[in-house]
Amino acid sequence: SKTVLAAAEAIDTDGDGVFDDRDDYPNDPDRARDVYFPSKSTYNSLLFEDRWPDLGDYDFNDIVVDYRYKATLSSNSMIRELEGSFVLRATGAGYPNGFAVNLPVPASAIASITGQSNHLGNVFSIDENGVEESGQNSVIPIFDNAHKEFDVQNNSSKIVNTTSAGAEKSSLEYQVVIVFDGNVPYNE
Repeated sequence: SKTVLAAAEAIDTDGDGVFDDRDDYPNDPDRARDVYFPSKSTYNSLLFEDRWPDLGDYDFNDIVVDYRYKATLSSNSMIRELEGSFVLRATGAGYPNGFAVNLPVPASAIASITGQSNHLGNVFSIDENGVEESGQNSVIPIFDNAHKEFDVQNNSSKIVNTTSAGAEKSSLEYQVVIVFDGNVPYNE
């Protein structure tokens, strides 16, 4: 009974050094576990004031984005994939505002990115792998104009989901998957 249980727990189907009972991907030697931030079922929110550091109205509703990350790690804690779930909830700005994520890894460590807005225009200059061409870290554009995303760029009210006088629209979701080259360590 105890011996049978120990034998069952000691199976490592994919040979990655992680036993199947602790392996989120027991048939994939390149993937072993998922780590979530803030958790598997919750989001954190980002609220932006677009005139910072200049004086503005400080309402922090110019862009409202919820986010959650899922990092898929190898058995030696290298990040294989990072899935960002982003929800554009509101824009209270007269200015067009975009949203991008800055990762502290070189652009060469990213193999590919999928899930960015189909409306990325001329604001970002993007390499083949989906990363913005400039800068030392990897800047991943998600969208470049919230008004365009909500389809209000030609409307008189570009304010969406922030005041009763503004437009009311459904939130927009982006599932952005960043595939790494296998050389980016996960630091908890």
